[in-house]
Amino acid sequence: MPFHLAELIAEHEVPGAALAYLRQGELHEFAAGTLNTATGVEATPDALAARTTRSGGR
Repeated sequence: MPFHLAELIAEHEVPGAALAYLRQGELHEFAAGTLNTATGVEATPDALAARTTRSGGR
């Protein structure tokens, strides 16, 4: 899954993205790209979730 996510963010020129889903009670999380284009810090599911929560879901 992370490979496809990386392809999609590159195709749509998105710096970073996270994807999570729950299947049979198990949480699956993926992230790709960068958290910040200025610093180049790698995106992680936790980091992107924290940014979304702090920004009010935007």
